[in-house]
Amino acid sequence: MSITPDRLKKVAFTNPYWKIEQVMVVQKGSDLTLDNLLHGKKLIGVQQGTSEAKWLKEGAKKNGWNLELRYYNSSPLAVEDILNGRIAAAAMDDAPAKDAAGKKDVKVLGTFGMHSEDFGYAIRKEDKALMADINEGLKRLMASPHWKELVKKYDIK
Repeated sequence: MSITPDRLKKVAFTNPYWKIEQVMVVQKGSDLTLDNLLHGKKLIGVQQGTSEAKWLKEGAKKNGWNLELRYYNSSPLAVEDILNGRIAAAAMDDAPAKDAAGKKDVKVLGTFGMHSEDFGYAIRKEDKALMADINEGLKRLMASPHWKELVKKYDIK
């Protein structure tokens, strides 16, 4: 889960293990640009409850972007609606975007101005022993040769 100030008010997070970027995905062959998407009254899909959904909604209001958001239960559902012509693009984390681009007829258009975020596991604040155990496990994993394989395989930073 993205570690954000709002989420830190409700839960604790493990040490970060991944840095993510938020990107726009469009159908392969599309001539849309990021400028077209933000200013061209385009329908953009986002997963509900995500930091990119909040950022785009607030950004549209603050910057006068002429876009409309459609909310989905998952990024793959938004990708399906791109392929079916129901939306012009979808905003999502780079990991599911790269996965979709490798399997579907979509491409990653690029980042759209949102800052990168650290990923961590959310833990109830009172579960301090569990937090210590997970952080120790992450530390061991990230020091192992297997972690280097995972970083390469999933192109994580």
